[in-house]
Amino acid sequence: MSIMSKRWSWRLILLSLMGFAAYAHSAESACGFDMDVPALVRDASVVIFGEVHGTVEAPAFVGAYACWLQSRGYSVVVGLEIPSGEQQAIVAYIKGSGSLQEREDLLRGAHWQSLDGRASEAMLTLIDQVRQLRQQGSKISIFAFDGWSDEMPRDELMASNIVRFFEPSAERKLVILVGNIHAMKATGGSFSANFEPMAYHLLHLKPVSLSVEFAGGAAWHCSAKCEVHPLRRSRVGGQNGFQLGISVLPGYDGRFLLPTATPSPPAREGSSQVRR
Repeated sequence: MSIMSKRWSWRLILLSLMGFAAYAHSAESACGFDMDVPALVRDASVVIFGEVHGTVEAPAFVGAYACWLQSRGYSVVVGLEIPSGEQQAIVAYIKGSGSLQEREDLLRGAHWQSLDGRASEAMLTLIDQVRQLRQQGSKISIFAFDGWSDEMPRDELMASNIVRFFEPSAERKLVILVGNIHAMKATGGSFSANFEPMAYHLLHLKPVSLSVEFAGGAAWHCSAKCEVHPLRRSRVGGQNGFQLGISVLPGYDGRFLLPTATPSPPAREGSSQVRR
């Protein structure tokens, strides 16, 4: 897929998945996001979306939601589970023209050498969405908050990075996309009763945390191997879209349900295909 076609793929994905009406001329419709947003979500300064890494749809949805927020006059920061050491390169990219050379410069970072779903083509497309919106005059930016330290657990460090960077206000919104374990606001988990997720460390910011779930499909991520893995069908049915008070994981305010997940491979593989 060419870079130009990728610029529109996120909107088309959301339009087809949700069965939206024909593309309209309003700012909200231009974001590919014509749906009702619950007041709890709409009014929150911090909204955390917990994903299974490596799908096309989760980053596309977050990009559309961030676009919708800025169309309503908010200043929006998109927080991504990317090492904070990549921040300078991301800022340079979103200030650029999105050329192939600029893309390759970004992908030279250590983060993008990984085969993990956090370094997917869909994540790169989300970054490019922000670049395009900024070119159009939107008050939107990206913040990379992941990190590792011997001094504190990873989730606590991620939360600390976010707190240092972001000051909630009525005019500013933080939209975070992170792995679903980190997005839980409750302690514990299937692998450790003492685990304190990132979202738990952000409770003083009064975040709304939503699980991005699917009725089926597959994702590219690393478990036993870094490859396409089928996703378990959500055990809780219902209509696509926002559903408060429902989630397959604990510690969530609700979920955003999509019908199917499409795997998104590593961005570096797509870049090598473009170069050939």
